[in-house]
Amino acid sequence: MSTLHATFLGTHIFGELTGLDFDRLNDLPFLEKSLIDSISAGGATVCGHLSKQFSPCGVTTLVLLSESHASIHTYPECGGLFFDIFTCGNCKPDLILEAFVSRLSPGSVRRSIIFRGDEKYSE
Repeated sequence: MSTLHATFLGTHIFGELTGLDFDRLNDLPFLEKSLIDSISAGGATVCGHLSKQFSPCGVTTLVLLSESHASIHTYPECGGLFFDIFTCGNCKPDLILEAFVSRLSPGSVRRSIIFRGDEKYSE
């Protein structure tokens, strides 16, 4: 019989990227690849993804991770996008955001990091 060891801890990062190009924020294939490549660069495991191109503009991409999830939602008409990632385990969500930012080169980035969970529930 095996013993399970788990931690009830995770890192949630929210990003707001502004000063971005309209066409790039409306380019679903570019954004999807950029997010997935950034996730891999941060050591997380992609299980699947779903994307939607909105009319007249905008893109949302959701990525299911072994470690939890990541998403982006763009506002090309405003030159910005929202980024969200929650992970547990040994991957590096801060590196995932950094890799994503480097692919888009925004004018500015605002980020918030929340450490979630409680060690008393961890084994």
